[in-house]
Amino acid sequence: MLTNKDIARKIFETLRDSEALRTKCEELFNKAHSVYLGFSGSQAPPPERRPALEIISWNQERGETQDKVTFVFSVLLSLDDEVLEDEVTCPGVFTQVHQGPEAAEDILLLVLQAIRGMSADLDYDEMSLEFDAVEYFPIFTAVLTLTIAFPVLAGGYEPTL
Repeated sequence: MLTNKDIARKIFETLRDSEALRTKCEELFNKAHSVYLGFSGSQAPPPERRPALEIISWNQERGETQDKVTFVFSVLLSLDDEVLEDEVTCPGVFTQVHQGPEAAEDILLLVLQAIRGMSADLDYDEMSLEFDAVEYFPIFTAVLTLTIAFPVLAGGYEPTL
């Protein structure tokens, strides 16, 4: 039987081994990403470990009459929101570009793509992205939350990871 920890471990391995994520993080931050299985809570990953991805397993829903079993996972991203000066100049106008929102979206879309590619047997019912530029400033945080499901079929069908 597939469990939360099985899926969480597979997500961990998938994100750890993702060349697309490594390449994007090296392009944006000049270093590879870090991956954590579990949530650090109030102790955020240190600067030398950011950008960091934390895989959080929230819950599992299962019932006798359900035609599928669902699991809810979040991937929390924390990165340093470095300021980049805008290349467009306008006399008398000061401009700044913070890379946090754009970098977070780029990285989390690659995370989503990697997770969706880890098994053809799983369905992805719901997905949401949330960003927080204030609570942990100057650390920019974003979270991808996914509802992952697999069908319950007669004959003892079990999905593969």
